[in-house]
Amino acid sequence: MKEFLFFLIRCINLIIPKSSKRILFISKPDFSDNTKIFYDYMKVNGDKELIWLCFDSKVAATLNEKFGISTAVIKSFKGIKLYFTSKYIVTSSGSLWQFKAKSQKQFDLWHGIPLKNIICLEEDTPLKKLGNNITMRFATSSLTKTILAAAFQFYPKKICITGQPRTDALFTKGNLEKIIPQYKSFDKVVFYMPTYRKGYKDKNDGREFSSKNIFGFETFDFEKFQKLLAEKNILLLVKLHPYEEKLFIKEFACSSNVSFISHQMLYENGLDVNEILGDIDILMTDYSSVYFDFLLLNKKLIFIPTDIKEYDLKRGFVFENYNDVTPGEKVFTQSELENALMNVEDEYEANRLYLKNMLHRYCDNKSCQRVWEHIKHNIGA
Repeated sequence: MKEFLFFLIRCINLIIPKSSKRILFISKPDFSDNTKIFYDYMKVNGDKELIWLCFDSKVAATLNEKFGISTAVIKSFKGIKLYFTSKYIVTSSGSLWQFKAKSQKQFDLWHGIPLKNIICLEEDTPLKKLGNNITMRFATSSLTKTILAAAFQFYPKKICITGQPRTDALFTKGNLEKIIPQYKSFDKVVFYMPTYRKGYKDKNDGREFSSKNIFGFETFDFEKFQKLLAEKNILLLVKLHPYEEKLFIKEFACSSNVSFISHQMLYENGLDVNEILGDIDILMTDYSSVYFDFLLLNKKLIFIPTDIKEYDLKRGFVFENYNDVTPGEKVFTQSELENALMNVEDEYEANRLYLKNMLHRYCDNKSCQRVWEHIKHNIGA
């Protein structure tokens, strides 16, 4: 029934005239990731009308009122009309591909290099051509192109190696001051960005963590950890995955040395999380692919895979051996984490460089430019 409904909507969409003078931008969450960074580039370098289609009416209103961005809510008459009358669509999560008419062109930037299994690489996902009516996808290297082609059952020839727009933002410093004005007063800024385990549909990948023990250690003494951060003048920033943020944000314990960064804080300052990574000294994660991007800065990484056995069993990884593609210390206890933060040795630099060269053909801030060149060629602009 659902497939028939999608087919019917596509048929209706097909007969509606399309405007080639505008580009729609869609991301999850709104105003984020590759789509947001590419939008900023197009504001300066494009010649078309740019409109954000938002899922959240609050975000749409903020972007319009505070930054003068043309927006519409997807589930509104205006949003539906714009979708059906626009020829070009840019997404970072394949949104609305089921309704796309052949007369439209959808360019999907995706949202990172996959570390964990996604889409058709997940065992419980039926193998089918998901979104092959998408016009073009983009990858960072020959290897990631192959991964995306397998994950989406997508035509490899329609995947262009350009780099990700969001990595262009890594080379800009100072944006963190818009959110944390005092960050420069700290000797070291550490960013913890774990992936999600729950919050998306009915998924529950790996062990459930709590707001009082976000690292997932068997035991965790927050007061002791906070004391160490204060003594060493370290600022710890925590940014949860958007799917889990809403589950913990009200309970999260902040302090003078620990700050929580929410999606709302970012978009209200006109930022995406990638635009503050340039100000970070150490990145910590478990299975989030954000560290693949961070490789371009050649800075220290710390990994906290405390539930790797459960996560591998429930979700699984693209790569055979997690340790082979995680160039940094692995910590499983509070004491190991504290030692890793204090460790001034950098024994993983060669491993980082090797992995960077394997995953990134380009190591500059010109990915947006390359993406736009491919899109222009495709649309004949």
